[in-house]
Amino acid sequence: MSFPDRFHHFARTVAPALRAAGGWLRHARVKLFILFTALCLTIGEQYPFSDFPMYSSMEDWTYLLYITDENDKPLPLFTSYGMRTSILKKFFNQEARDIARQSKRRMRNVPPEEYAAAGELAIDRILSFRKDMGKNPEWKEIRLYFLGIEIENNELKRTHTLIARRSL
Repeated sequence: MSFPDRFHHFARTVAPALRAAGGWLRHARVKLFILFTALCLTIGEQYPFSDFPMYSSMEDWTYLLYITDENDKPLPLFTSYGMRTSILKKFFNQEARDIARQSKRRMRNVPPEEYAAAGELAIDRILSFRKDMGKNPEWKEIRLYFLGIEIENNELKRTHTLIARRSL
């Protein structure tokens, strides 16, 4: 018997049995999904199960960091300095949390001006990434701005604050 004949014989004899079992299997998957969901909700936040609290609510305050030249023209951080904005924010956030902790306040309650030390360290980190790029910047100064964003009375409130600057 050739391969195509064997395949067709297999399809004619086995396929109906698989289709019949498929209905049961489909229902079993749904039941298994419901069981697993109930189990995760019951167990809660214990490894390897999670109820994913990080996605359960949205904060009403956040911040962004951006850099500009001496004329306050925004600069593309990655193409200018080889650093991703996520790395900059993580580094800055670590320092800013220490500043907030020392003053016994939450980060959102610390005025951005008080983050100057964290801003200076962040500029140091940015410039350390620049060393590997091999060309000098066209601008004479780099400025780091803190953009605070919060929802107040159902409106976005933005606060731009210069927290650090460095002549190049």
